[in-house]
Amino acid sequence: MRRRPRLVDEAEAVRTVTRLLKIEGTSGREGGIARAIAAELAKAGVPRGRIRHDRADRKVAFDAECGNLVAEIPGTGALAREKPRLFCAHMDTVTLASGARPVRKGSYVVAAGETALGADDRAGCAAILTMMKTLARRKMDHAPLVLLFTIAEETGLWGARHAEAKTLKKCAMGFSYDGGDARELVVAAPSSDTFSLEITGRASHAGVHPERGVSAATVFAEATSRLSAGGWLGKVKKGRGGRDEGTANIGVVEGGLATNVVMPSLIARGEARSFSASFLDKILDTIRREFERAAHRARNSDGKRAKARFVREAVYRAFDLGDDAPVVREAASAAGALGLEPVFKRQFGGLDANWLNAHGVPTVTLGVGESNPHAVGERLNLKQYLLGCEMAVRLAGAGGGG
Repeated sequence: MRRRPRLVDEAEAVRTVTRLLKIEGTSGREGGIARAIAAELAKAGVPRGRIRHDRADRKVAFDAECGNLVAEIPGTGALAREKPRLFCAHMDTVTLASGARPVRKGSYVVAAGETALGADDRAGCAAILTMMKTLARRKMDHAPLVLLFTIAEETGLWGARHAEAKTLKKCAMGFSYDGGDARELVVAAPSSDTFSLEITGRASHAGVHPERGVSAATVFAEATSRLSAGGWLGKVKKGRGGRDEGTANIGVVEGGLATNVVMPSLIARGEARSFSASFLDKILDTIRREFERAAHRARNSDGKRAKARFVREAVYRAFDLGDDAPVVREAASAAGALGLEPVFKRQFGGLDANWLNAHGVPTVTLGVGESNPHAVGERLNLKQYLLGCEMAVRLAGAGGGG
């Protein structure tokens, strides 16, 4: 396929992302970055009256400065009567990006100090802003657009989870910008549940009467040992040829009073993921049973046993668009117009797209040059970022690759 000419003002696109990278905005503290994005949208010709916040901040499990930032923009010209297209990016960064000072190093933007950069996901926000500036500058026809800049993605996809259903249901398809290589189209992601474990034993003096105690630590150690030996922690593959696949992790453990006290209680928290709802159930049921069995086996000299309490909570549900859904074909066509060979990816992490698909908007996640996120050494690949910007313009106003 012959490449179509570039549409984006590359210098302005780089300036836009650099401005956003300088603004702090961790999960729940997105007020400043939201104001900056709203100002950029206004500069791109979006009337202030079409830019607003929803009420997602009132539904999250913590104090948040603002809700999701939303802009609804009518279509123009030959595309004015199409159903709206959703463009999404999240405004928050991880805490490690606080105080980031972006600097240009060749074809990358990096953080000057010992912080993360915050390209995840300021690059996605900047790509959408660049799209709007390009459409306005070139006076291009475009479909009706819904722009959604979400809060608190990094701490549980809260903004996407509580986005307005009445706004989302208008959209025919969605494009979420939160990734690296512009060729990669994330068409599937798993379900994830968290779990908490409370193990209750019995305290006793560890030097004088250890036999009277029931150690919560011993229960935990026995259960995790059996789970690990059975292949139920870490990457989990079961069934013929490993056809059932998932992950499980215990990431937080807290317990104990003192070194001379048999540990009377322990709390642990973890998560499990799988594309298969039934296999996710199997992973979590296995974890629960092993802890209950280990607690039942643990007893003191008086025959008193430990107890284990297991609580499970759904975080997000899986989606799998396949390679031939209309939204995937549109994204692949836009990539092809730039001379890119699209790569269809099934990602094992959670995305805003999990909830957008759950809300009924078929949504693919696209790359904008993010590299090594959530870490010191994070950087933005400007070549991939600019390709992501070009794809956004085509998806909004140039009919993909057509």
